[in-house]
Amino acid sequence: MSMTATGIGQGVVVLGVTRLDDSNADAQDVSAQANAASTAQTQSVLGQAQAAFNEPSSSGIASQLSNFWSQWDNVAAAPTDQAARATLLASAGEVASTFNQTATSLTQVQAGASAGAMTDLSEVNREAAQVASLNADIIAAQGGGGNAAGLADQRDAVIKQLSQQIGVTVRPDVAANGSVDLMLGSESLVQGISSQVVTGSVSSITGAVSLTWPDGSTVAAGGQIGARYGRRLEPRPLRALIVVVGILAIVRLLTM
Repeated sequence: MSMTATGIGQGVVVLGVTRLDDSNADAQDVSAQANAASTAQTQSVLGQAQAAFNEPSSSGIASQLSNFWSQWDNVAAAPTDQAARATLLASAGEVASTFNQTATSLTQVQAGASAGAMTDLSEVNREAAQVASLNADIIAAQGGGGNAAGLADQRDAVIKQLSQQIGVTVRPDVAANGSVDLMLGSESLVQGISSQVVTGSVSSITGAVSLTWPDGSTVAAGGQIGARYGRRLEPRPLRALIVVVGILAIVRLLTM
């Protein structure tokens, strides 16, 4: 801000406002915002997954498997003992139930992460369009000799939101007209006064989110969306493990 005195007791006159800005510091801030948001979201998703496994506990998978194999030893020691056989069958049922419950819980965690990614994506597209619009306003203001400091501050606030949500990087004032470009990997999300729309879809088979550009290529997402998009918690391996445990039990029965 520059001022000049108008005389003793007559105050000052504001001649103009100059925005002090460091593009390198801004780029580091945007990167830090993306990394912090990604870390926090990853911690949240993995925390929910850990809760689904319920370990360590007496009702967790590890404890129930240990008890299951112990029941086999009891049956091996007394193969005609009906009580031992009944206890083994009950233990097998508990193990299968726990595997299925854990797989269901992981499916719910993944569904929540996918839904959150899709919600964030709609915000990303809206905010990208807002940055492009602010670029246009800034270009017009500076071209007309006006001051665009307030508009630039608004744009910075939106860019920080985008960095947290999807991990954009900023390419400042390439056209030397006050505008900025926003990049996702090597692709432009915002270029001058135009923005691209990122499309998201959720697989009906795996529940995983796919993010694509208008040309169908894959989006290199970071931030919160990248954390949700990258944490694919597949429940199917757990269900496959149920089959493996069953096969091992049968083999053990046949070799007793």
